[in-house]
Amino acid sequence: MPQNKYLTTPEQFLEQLDKLPPGWAETEGGLLEVVKRLGQFQDELNNQSQQIAAVRAAAVTQLLKSKSGAEIARELGLGRANISRLSKAQKWSNPTW
Repeated sequence: MPQNKYLTTPEQFLEQLDKLPPGWAETEGGLLEVVKRLGQFQDELNNQSQQIAAVRAAAVTQLLKSKSGAEIARELGLGRANISRLSKAQKWSNPTW
C-alpha cells in the first residue's frame, strides 16, 4: 500500500487540490486507490457531520427551555420550521454545557 502524500486528510487534500502535480494519483496508488481513499474521507466527514448535527440539536433543545422557537429562529436567521426540525432531530446523548 502506498504512503499517502496528498490523501492524508480531507482538509489537507482540499487545500492542495488546485496545486496537485501531474501524475499525483499514481503516487497515491492509482485512481482506484484515490477513489477508495476519497470514499473513506466522505464516510469520515459524514460521521463528523452527524455528530455535529446531534450536538447542535441538543443545544437548540436546551435553548428552547428558556426561549421560544420563534426567538431562537430569529437570532439564528432560520425559519421556525428549522428550529422545530432541530428540536426533533437525533441529539447528543450526554450534553454537558
